[in-house]
Amino acid sequence: MGGWFLAHMEGFTVGPKGIEEGTSKTKAANLASFSDSSPIVVALQFEGFSVSFVQCRGFPVWLKYVPGISFRTDNEPFKVFVSSFFMAMQGFTEKIVGLMKAENLFESQGGPIILSQINTCNGFYCDSFAPNKPYKPTIWTEAWSGWFSEFGGTIHQRPVQDLAFAVAKFIQKGGSFINYYMVGVQTSQMEMLPTNGIFSWESYNEDISSLDDSSTFTTAGLLEQINVTRDASDYLWYMTSVDIGSSESFLHGGKLPTLIVQSTGHAVHIFINGQLSGSAFGTRENRRFTYTGKVNLRPGTNRIALLSVAVGLPNVGGHYESWNTGILGPVALHGLDQGKWDLSWQKWTYQVGLKGEAMNLLSPDSVTSVEWMQSSLTAQRPQPLTWHKAYFNAPEGDEPLALDMEGMGKGQIWINGQSVGRYWTAYASGNCNGCSYAGTFRPTKCQLGCGQPTQKWYHVPRSWLKPTNNLLVVFEELGGDPSRISLVKRSLASVCAEVSEFHPTIKNWQIESYGRAEEFHSPKNFIATLYLVPSRFHVSIVQCPLAHLPWGKPWASFEDSGVFKAQSKQAKKWQVQPCSPQTRSKLRLEMLAISPEANGFAIPIT
Repeated sequence: MGGWFLAHMEGFTVGPKGIEEGTSKTKAANLASFSDSSPIVVALQFEGFSVSFVQCRGFPVWLKYVPGISFRTDNEPFKVFVSSFFMAMQGFTEKIVGLMKAENLFESQGGPIILSQINTCNGFYCDSFAPNKPYKPTIWTEAWSGWFSEFGGTIHQRPVQDLAFAVAKFIQKGGSFINYYMVGVQTSQMEMLPTNGIFSWESYNEDISSLDDSSTFTTAGLLEQINVTRDASDYLWYMTSVDIGSSESFLHGGKLPTLIVQSTGHAVHIFINGQLSGSAFGTRENRRFTYTGKVNLRPGTNRIALLSVAVGLPNVGGHYESWNTGILGPVALHGLDQGKWDLSWQKWTYQVGLKGEAMNLLSPDSVTSVEWMQSSLTAQRPQPLTWHKAYFNAPEGDEPLALDMEGMGKGQIWINGQSVGRYWTAYASGNCNGCSYAGTFRPTKCQLGCGQPTQKWYHVPRSWLKPTNNLLVVFEELGGDPSRISLVKRSLASVCAEVSEFHPTIKNWQIESYGRAEEFHSPKNFIATLYLVPSRFHVSIVQCPLAHLPWGKPWASFEDSGVFKAQSKQAKKWQVQPCSPQTRSKLRLEMLAISPEANGFAIPIT
């Protein structure tokens, strides 16, 4: 048995007109193909409502506008939605089970699926969990080894001692199955290696000096952003103008006036007469924020344009259908001769989205009259709100790919019209001075990465790529240098594991409750260290006394002559160097990948 894996089956989304099916049949076929070529067992987890996990956008925006609804409460409109969801979930579950049976994927049919489940526990601790039926096993499908990161935040890492203690308590209370959710392997060394691709960039600056009147509207006062955009775009323009008299003191050597903008989230860019004047951002914990900055106004009419940016929809918290997004004010100028000038209730003009979005610049099928410029002509003076595009060929191999965006600021990425997602090279702020596993773990307890970008690598699915002529489009809000963007591939420098004879298992301990004493085999001294290099599929064994190596079928075994005998179809070729207890030596076995689609590997060592 080479390993096991947790399969999520996300089958449908719930829309205002009912259930929309997902890609369950395709995933079932992929799972069947994967399991045929891989020595794995599978735990099948149903995840019918794919909006939260797949789109990462929380509840669908239309649900917010159901009259009288209150999310996640004892509320009739919400219970109607939940009821329809679970009715759909029942049908979805029956459908998935049928698909799995049709592919002969259950263990009773000779397949790899040893269990499928819905009623399980997710959390940092699950020792108090009990299934909803006494005959069901107690299963922990998400043993959280850390926590989600956020832009500008640190990486939260859970001490392995606390996780091991939590697992021990779970087993002590009758737990029978644990899946470590989003594991970071501390004994691994990950490298991001450059590919041979070089991007030749073209750029287009978003024109904010002129707007399409057909796409704007004007009203008095400030409007909530999602009520206007209905999530059609992350971006909403708030635009107004102010008239400044030529006698204002700041025009004759006085201090510049100050603009104050209060926002309910999540970011805002301030433009005065077409020039970026400043930006401000909220956080996941504190969505509300205030921008305060000096503004360079001129005599006559001055145009103030505020670009409010949403970073997704809320997906956790109480009554979050009532949470606001965007600029609700006050918006005011301070430091004029007249004193404070409150702009909140004067006329504001609104535009949903960007011109580049309206022209579909992110799509390979876009047909526009945009005049793209070579980025070398614009590199001397990076501009905000700029679209960049380049074409590239898919790198050879099957290593996972990512874009290194460290040279950029904030924006979005598309490849062949598919959204890679939002990027933001915000530097992490937190407390990275220490980590203690004493007491109950909380995400802020152990932090890493202070002073570094929270994220700079963004995954590029190989399934999105064509062999040649792939379109990469980047929209940059702040500036940035696209020449520093690179396509990299992931390679594990090494994964280390120690092998010992009679490694302690439950059968090796004296179990008095069985009414008999079994002989205890204490672990012998260190036998071997295994190093796996997935990019080249090498296993290296160092310090390997031949007499003590315990490897057995079906993978590999040692013979007394020192020859490494391959007994698996995964083994392609091998190289042998003599090794002895007195001499450090190395044996390298070059192996085929378990599967090109597998972003992982398994080494059986017992």
